[in-house]
Amino acid sequence: MAKPKSTVSARRPASAKYSNADVSAFLADLDHPEVEPAEGSPPEGRGRTTKRMGSGRKVPVAVGDAAAEPQPRADEKLDSGGLEPVLHGAPPPSPPVGMGRLERSRGRPFPWGWVIGSLTVLSLAAVGGFFVFNRTNQFSGASVQLELEAPAEVASGDDIVLTAKYQNLEPVNLVRAELTIEYPEGFTVQETSRASTNDFQNAFDLGTIASGRVATMTIKGTIFGSVNTARAFSATLAYRPANFNSEFQTTAEAKTKITSSILTLTLDGPKKLAPGASGAWTIGYANTANRDLANVQIEAVYPDGLEVTGTNPATGPESRTGTGVWRLDSIAQDTKGTITVTGSMVGDVGDTFELTARAGLVTATNTIDLQAEQAILVILVNTGLTTSVAVNGQTELSVAELGTSLNYTIRIANESDVEISDIAATVTLDGAALDLTELENPAKAKVDNRSLTWTKDQVLGLELLKPGQDVTIRLAVGTVASLTVDSDDDVNQRVVARVAVSSPTLPTPAEGTPPIEFTTKIVTTFGFQAEARYYSDEGSAYGQGPVPPVVGQTTSYRIFWRVTNTTSEAANMVVTAALPTHVFWTGKNIGRDAGDIRIDPDERTVSWTLNKVPPGTGSRLPTLVAYFEVSITPNDTQVGNSVVLTNTAAAKATDSFSGRTLEVSQPSLTTDVPNDPQAAGEGTVAAAEE
Repeated sequence: MAKPKSTVSARRPASAKYSNADVSAFLADLDHPEVEPAEGSPPEGRGRTTKRMGSGRKVPVAVGDAAAEPQPRADEKLDSGGLEPVLHGAPPPSPPVGMGRLERSRGRPFPWGWVIGSLTVLSLAAVGGFFVFNRTNQFSGASVQLELEAPAEVASGDDIVLTAKYQNLEPVNLVRAELTIEYPEGFTVQETSRASTNDFQNAFDLGTIASGRVATMTIKGTIFGSVNTARAFSATLAYRPANFNSEFQTTAEAKTKITSSILTLTLDGPKKLAPGASGAWTIGYANTANRDLANVQIEAVYPDGLEVTGTNPATGPESRTGTGVWRLDSIAQDTKGTITVTGSMVGDVGDTFELTARAGLVTATNTIDLQAEQAILVILVNTGLTTSVAVNGQTELSVAELGTSLNYTIRIANESDVEISDIAATVTLDGAALDLTELENPAKAKVDNRSLTWTKDQVLGLELLKPGQDVTIRLAVGTVASLTVDSDDDVNQRVVARVAVSSPTLPTPAEGTPPIEFTTKIVTTFGFQAEARYYSDEGSAYGQGPVPPVVGQTTSYRIFWRVTNTTSEAANMVVTAALPTHVFWTGKNIGRDAGDIRIDPDERTVSWTLNKVPPGTGSRLPTLVAYFEVSITPNDTQVGNSVVLTNTAAAKATDSFSGRTLEVSQPSLTTDVPNDPQAAGEGTVAAAEE
């Protein structure tokens, strides 16, 4: 039902805005008059009656077999109760001057009552006929309808279509029609079937709605919001009937409930742990829509007692005590991702902990529209088995060099108060440094690719472990001699052994004891070379003076130091070599690719320092080189011998990944220069010519 845009006053001018309710009330009074006898009038059905209008006034009307209805005029009067037309029916005509003195012949009076009554009936019949024949063109307001339709349930981030249906079943046209729609927060318009008249795309000029017209328009948009919340759309149709100067309006509303989201969330991980045992929980998220999602927040709410030892990826600055928060600028369409939280539960057997993960969209006001939530309940239990791993006798930090063997010792102990039977132990090895052709499997475990499994068929002690008993399993595997670094994936190499122990008699037979990961870090291969040259590979001279050296004459040589590195960064490198007393530092032809090179004149020591040698130096990155020049002037005692140019050179650095100290040395360099393309073998000092 339409309604006026504002409340009207007790009296309004002809151009005032009337509600459809006012008009309907007035016309209803015409259709169902409440007839009361006037004072001094004849009984019901005879003479004159009054009709009760919407304002409560009584208007005299003629009553007969076909009573006429009075027609309202444009100079209507209004009060606070509604629309009250002042009816102007045709009054009885005034008799001509002197007519009252006329008398019929034979002494009878003229029948004035009959004449006046007849004229009144005829006048009111004419007015009633006007109403009867013009009711079909009257505006009631009850037949202008507006409907707004929206999906009952949607997923946050979905595209939805909003449909507005309007119809004019009134006998007159509606002009200056405008449709306005109020959108809820989180709704963004994409397209509309009719062009809007404002920047908000919520006002639409409908022009004239012809009588009998039914039309629709649609609005397509995207809706975002918290799951399990409702969003309301409202529409207002404003118009003027063609035969009115007032404006009317009707409204409609549609609600939709956000029941799910295009952003999905999962939470997986151990549900049972031994007190203090380490566990890893994985938060999985996915954008199931056909568009990218922007400004996503993933949050993990940690229970008291969970000691988080690491997350992958690292948490963001929005994190606070007891939570981990990750802000994602965008998640591409149909894209999945994971976040891993690693830690241990501190408590007693029987304690429970709830870990919760939430996903939401960050709004413009930095609030979060919750899209999904998952929780996992973890209980502390006594699994009864304790598993430990050692590699080459190392139980804490395991470090190995390439080309060596990794000797694993796996100990499974029953520290509970009950027997545990039918134990199965599986070790899975992973790492590019492994050489599985060098596998030693003395207990004949079943091998499946890189996994080895032992049961009571291979290790008798696994059939039954009584309280306080333990069993040991051994295996060995080799490592390759060298590794190259072709990409970032080849950096910081390691070998990981994952050990899983299970038994049907454990409290968690389906899950078994949480796997233990034991990591062995592979030490990088740091290389160092030292070389003396007189000529370059192309034949140009680096040095000056005679070759072979001659007594009493000065000959200079160039010393080259080169370093390479493989899988991890070598930090704080220092290369040093001492100069013999007969060797002179010329201070010429000094160069290096990076770092600093200098001489200590008191110690006669040359050093090259560099803060780091990146992984892949010498393979995907160029070899790093430093060089300097020395000279000698042989004496008679050196005739027939080669002359030492530098004493032993030593290079030292620290492997940033494994922590291992890296040391490489090269023997002393002489005038023999064996790698020189022209001066090789020409290092023996010759006597001076007489």
